[in-house]
Amino acid sequence: MTLSGEGASRTGSLELSLVNRSGDPVPGLGTTLRILTGQDLHLAATVRPVYGYRDAAIAPYRTATQTVSFRVPETAVGGPVTVEAVDAGGSKVTFKGTLG
Repeated sequence: MTLSGEGASRTGSLELSLVNRSGDPVPGLGTTLRILTGQDLHLAATVRPVYGYRDAAIAPYRTATQTVSFRVPETAVGGPVTVEAVDAGGSKVTFKGTLG
């Protein structure tokens, strides 16, 4: 995850990679990202990334990677961040770090 900019909010980006482990194409990324900042896990951004174009499918047994952009408040810089990736079925993967 990277941050850039100054002032009231910063632009951030991260790389999201998803694997299609089935023998059929999977339509789109089907994942929602929640960017939570601070010790109290304040919701800074919710992002629903799109792969290529809206109806693009991920081929069977392939990986798709997409750059996802978001904004966080200046006060979040230098503090903890949690990124939750939630798929359409409700499965969640959590990543933790520090916004530097």
